[in-house]
Amino acid sequence: MRKSNRAAIIEEGMYLRVHKTIVDAVLGVVEQTSHFGTLPLVSVTNRFIECVNAPGRGLVLEEAALLIAAHAHHDLDVESALRSIDQIGQMVNTGELASLRSVLFDQYRLRGDTDTYYDPNNSYLDSVLTRRTGIPITLSVLTIAVGRRASIPLSGVGLPGHFLVGVLDHPGMYLDPFAGGKVLNTGGCIDLFHQLHGTGASFEESMLTPVDSVSIVDRMLNNLLAIFRSEGDTRSQLWVARLRSYLPGASISQQADVAVVLANGGQFDAAAEIFDSLAHVADDDTAGALLAARDRMRSRMN
Repeated sequence: MRKSNRAAIIEEGMYLRVHKTIVDAVLGVVEQTSHFGTLPLVSVTNRFIECVNAPGRGLVLEEAALLIAAHAHHDLDVESALRSIDQIGQMVNTGELASLRSVLFDQYRLRGDTDTYYDPNNSYLDSVLTRRTGIPITLSVLTIAVGRRASIPLSGVGLPGHFLVGVLDHPGMYLDPFAGGKVLNTGGCIDLFHQLHGTGASFEESMLTPVDSVSIVDRMLNNLLAIFRSEGDTRSQLWVARLRSYLPGASISQQADVAVVLANGGQFDAAAEIFDSLAHVADDDTAGALLAARDRMRSRMN
C-alpha cells in the first residue's frame, strides 16, 4: 500500500513538495535550538530548489553551485558571481578550446589546491572564483560554465576520486582542471585512475561517461557532507543534507540523512518525525526500517 501511495504522489508531482513541507516544518523548530543555531535564509533554499528542479530551462550548474555556497556565505551575491563568470567567458575566443585553456589556466591561473584539499572553501564556487583554487569538481564546474559561454560544449566526467571535464566535440579528449587544464586521452584517464586507486583496481569505460548536472550537484554536496562529518560540524551537515534531500530523484536514504544529522545533534523528536513521514511514502521493506529508526529515536527522547 505504501509503495502505491508513493507512486501516486510522484505521478501527481507532489512528492518534492510533500517532503519539503515535512522537513521545513521540523526544521522550523530545530533552528530555534542551540544545537544548530539559525539556519540559512529560506529564500536561498527555495531558489536552490527551483534551480535544481527547473524542467523548462534546465539546471544551470554554476547557479546551483553558487546557491550551495550561499548557505555558508550569507553575504554572497549570486548575481554578481554569475557576472564574474560571464566576464571570464567574454575573454575566450568563441569555440576555441585552446583559448579557453589559456584564459583559465594561464591568465586566470586556475589551479588545484594540494595543500588544504579538504578546506570547505574549495567546494564553494564563489571562493574558487576569488581564490582561483579548489578541488577537481568545483574547478570543473567553473570550466564547464566558462566553456558554455564561449560556445565550447563540455561535460562533467565523474572519474572515481578525481572529477574531469569531457570535450564533447572531441570524443576521447578530457581536461583535468586540477592539473592546470592538462589534456588527457582515454589512456591518460586510465593511468590517473590507477595512480589514485592502485594498479590492481578495475577500470570501467563507464567511468568516463558524461554525468548530468543533478549528479554533479549531488557529488558536490556529498563531498561537503563528508568534510563536515570529519570535522564534527553538525550544523553544517544539516543544511547540506537538507539540500541533498531536495534534489530531483533523491532517494529515501538521502532524505533520511536529514533525520540522521538531527539525531546526531540530539534532536531525537525531530528525527523521529522525519523517519515516520518518510515511512509513509516508502516501500514496505524500507518502511519497516524507517519505523524502527523512528522508534529508536522516540525511545531516546526526554
